[in-house]
Amino acid sequence: MQALQEIINKEMNWDDMRLEFGKLLGMTSPVPSAVLKKAIDSEKYASYLISASNNPKYLELMFNMPADVQEDKSNLQVLAKAASSLLKWGKSGFGFAPEEVFEKRFSACVSCEYLREAPDKAVYKLAMSKQTDDRICSACGCVASRKARLRSESCPVRNEKDPSLNRWGEAIAK
Repeated sequence: MQALQEIINKEMNWDDMRLEFGKLLGMTSPVPSAVLKKAIDSEKYASYLISASNNPKYLELMFNMPADVQEDKSNLQVLAKAASSLLKWGKSGFGFAPEEVFEKRFSACVSCEYLREAPDKAVYKLAMSKQTDDRICSACGCVASRKARLRSESCPVRNEKDPSLNRWGEAIAK
């Protein structure tokens, strides 16, 4: 998705990016914000859109696909992600984010469309405690309140207004 990456890398505002992506798709108008956001977040979705260039009926179908359709992560995927996060956290010295950083991060999570109740899976039942907000981020599968507290973690979802930042307002992790 080099063409989309080139649009993202240009120094332009969100609305100009929407217009540029619309032109790339053969449109005379900008793509909806949710479509650009989903294309940035999902290389597969972006490739489907680009393959539908100049086909208005197929593009309309693609535009109307729900943005939050994602399969639940398997227990193994969640465990692998947790192990990776634990290792990264250990390498960073087991540091926690300062309270004001946690509050900013978690308030972004609370207002995000990816935040939802944890699926009925053993791995989440083992990880939850009564004191924890047990909602998860469906973009990454993490328990949002725990992820936001760890200094070594970052949000995987790009900021709509500034794609160089994530939803927490922090630089996109490399």
